[in-house]
Amino acid sequence: MKKSKFISLALALALGTSLSVPTFAANSVSGPGSLSTEVDLNAAAATFSVAVPTRLTIDIAADGTVTTANNAAIVNNSNGPVKVSAISVQPKNGWALAAWGKDFRGTPTGTKEFTMQINEAAVDESGSVQMAEDQVIRGGDRLALNYAADAAVQAHAVSEEIAEIIITVDWDESATTASESPEAEAEANDTIAFTLDGVSYQAEPGMTWMDWFKSGYNTSGFSKTTPVYDSDLSPINLSDVIEEGVTYIHAVPMHSGGSNN
Repeated sequence: MKKSKFISLALALALGTSLSVPTFAANSVSGPGSLSTEVDLNAAAATFSVAVPTRLTIDIAADGTVTTANNAAIVNNSNGPVKVSAISVQPKNGWALAAWGKDFRGTPTGTKEFTMQINEAAVDESGSVQMAEDQVIRGGDRLALNYAADAAVQAHAVSEEIAEIIITVDWDESATTASESPEAEAEANDTIAFTLDGVSYQAEPGMTWMDWFKSGYNTSGFSKTTPVYDSDLSPINLSDVIEEGVTYIHAVPMHSGGSNN
């Protein structure tokens, strides 16, 4: 409560002082000529805000079918770009990591062992994710956190926390950070740009929605099971080709005039 009051008082003070007329030192000349004035920038340190899911689930059916979440993402709520420089997995509660791709059909039942792959990068036995390069997330954008997993067969039902994923993020201050618009970036990459739910994305010319959902261009991890509509709320088919510059909506539109049940 005290903290909130302090913020309110500080804001009121700032508003009050802003009503006064500022005075500046002046440069002057006594005859025709040129004058110069300095430009000063007073910028507060930007707020760093990145969010990740509180947990990821791995569901294994009795027949061995593995299901993982398809909408997990790292969300950059900051105004500037951030980078994901490292991802690691730390097993917990007696579980151990095996190399991605291990065939568990010969592993003794009940062995507490699992494998993982994150954003198509294998997780090794030490828990390191072999990222090819830092993943940059533009301000206000998100990076899909796609993952796959498998585990040894369990004789009894199991529901427990088996690991913790550590994601290292920081401001992206590299000279190669793209400050261009998504449209300019698309032109440079020989791709097209379109908008989905207010966010710009890229696609290859002639790419269908089905192909885009399964591609790396789907950086937000959208699911193909949710309908897509154009700006006129006309439904889009998975076989339709994505059109450049079009604004799409990835949501079920509201209908009036009664229930659809």
